[in-house]
Amino acid sequence: MGLTPKRRRRSAKQPGGVDYISALPDDLLLLILAGLGCTAAAARTSGLSRRWRGLWARLGDISLRDVAFESLAAVLSLVARPPASAISLLEIRVPRQNRRVPREHWPVREDVASLARVAARLAPEKIVLALPPKGSNPNPGDFHLPCFRRAVSILLEALPFVLRAPPAGGEFAALQTLRLLDCIVVDKELGALLSRCPRLRVLELRNKVTTWPGVRARRRVRSGTLQELVLHSERPWLSSVHIVAPMLKQLTMSFWAHKEATISVSASTMQKVSWRCSYAQNAIGFGLWSLHKLKLETAETPGQLPSLQIYAGNVRVSLLLLNFNVPEFSSTS
Repeated sequence: MGLTPKRRRRSAKQPGGVDYISALPDDLLLLILAGLGCTAAAARTSGLSRRWRGLWARLGDISLRDVAFESLAAVLSLVARPPASAISLLEIRVPRQNRRVPREHWPVREDVASLARVAARLAPEKIVLALPPKGSNPNPGDFHLPCFRRAVSILLEALPFVLRAPPAGGEFAALQTLRLLDCIVVDKELGALLSRCPRLRVLELRNKVTTWPGVRARRRVRSGTLQELVLHSERPWLSSVHIVAPMLKQLTMSFWAHKEATISVSASTMQKVSWRCSYAQNAIGFGLWSLHKLKLETAETPGQLPSLQIYAGNVRVSLLLLNFNVPEFSSTS
């Protein structure tokens, strides 16, 4: 015979009136909250009883995906700080607006910088800070990254400011993975930032390269510890890429070039390469043909040769593909 709802409620309590779940130790209650998979849902359990109040703030993974930007600082102020709690993941993804937000209502640099400093004081092992895409900013201000001293992984997305390295003395001593997606990274500042990452293994740069009128866009990457590099850029066109990474094993590049592009890669331990360079229409021609794209891929299986593909077209043939196997491929060029 099944229990009636009333009897179920009574059966969840001891004779003294204390329910079994609330009587569990904090570590088990935190496991229950972690199983919800949503920090906002975990925070709502504070309304159940005093026993649950504020318990969510001690979770190891804090994921804020549906909190308005103007409320984030107040929410983070409730999160327990080290050594009371060790945060493995701090994920902040500002939700998209259903309507177009005027530029004057975008998050201002000072507010984003303040939020980043609060996040740094929580000392997470992994940090994700993603703002909704807002389009181009004609006058982006400087944004100095705070030093995340315990972070092994950092992902920044759609920050509409020019990223700068921390002030002198700041170092990302534990950082192994750095991903900058749709962020504005000045080439000189990238070098300064990489010099503060003595253990960096993975670097991903996608989409935006800042340049100024009369200056060609360049990308320089120099690291003695880097093992994997992803470089993707659509606009503006890159004129040169220089990579010096003696420990680099995997390289993925995809970019646009207006005319001539200089590519220099120094990596003595390279194992896998995927390189794609697209050209503006009619930028490079030979006779009636114009070059569209070059693609270089290393072998995927043992015994397979690296391949070079050339995409070209003319007024009669929209696309011609020439595929070559490359018998010898040097990782240092």
